[in-house]
Amino acid sequence: MIKRSATLDAILRELEAAGVKPTVVQNGHLKVRWQCGGKERSVTTSVSPSDWRAPRKARSFVRRMLRQDGVLR
Repeated sequence: MIKRSATLDAILRELEAAGVKPTVVQNGHLKVRWQCGGKERSVTTSVSPSDWRAPRKARSFVRRMLRQDGVLR
């Protein structure tokens, strides 16, 4: 069972809003993987972030990757 976190929820919301279907793997950390434009992308985050800004930073990082892949403007 995968532990949920605010950071994971922020990442999944961004990908869902962009119409991208991710997979989540937990192996100490949480790794979110998805394919976009023929490229495999991934983001790794901790289960319990030490910084309250972690969800915002992860969301920004994912949005930046989606823009690079042409999914977002």
